[in-house]
Amino acid sequence: MASPEEIVAAAVEQKMPAVALTDTDGLYAAVPFYQAAKKAGVKPIVGVVLDVEWSQDRREIPRFARNDGNKPSTTLVLLAADMEGYSNLCQLVTLRHLGTTKLAQNAAAAEIDGRPVTLQELAEHSRGVIALCSVTSHESLVTSHQSPVTNHFSQLKEIFGDRLYIEV
Repeated sequence: MASPEEIVAAAVEQKMPAVALTDTDGLYAAVPFYQAAKKAGVKPIVGVVLDVEWSQDRREIPRFARNDGNKPSTTLVLLAADMEGYSNLCQLVTLRHLGTTKLAQNAAAAEIDGRPVTLQELAEHSRGVIALCSVTSHESLVTSHQSPVTNHFSQLKEIFGDRLYIEV
């Protein structure tokens, strides 16, 4: 894996005006990446890849969601558009690592390695955040306006508005 400095150097070499770094489940390299990019005159875009928990009802699970036998979730790439967005990403990552929710805040409910963030938490911490929802090209996405996939995209659109992008 390339270091933040190597990522920035490659962006400079390619004459890219901006470059993004997204860590999975954390913002581990955000500060050194931001500092290296600023020093090199490249716009840094800081982000995180997080799992978002969907409904427990199997009829409500979109085809692109993962279900490991526990709660169904899908992965979103979240990018900070501004300092408020960065603060919200920090809060989402903290919620994930603490394994807490507003409904159940006891330590016994926490998973050892964290858990997906909920749609409610995502909505509460969405200001200044851009969301990228990845969908593989071989999956059939929408079969009707009432499909679970359409419902989930509608929920994400309600949360992020024009800051939601679909990766195909």
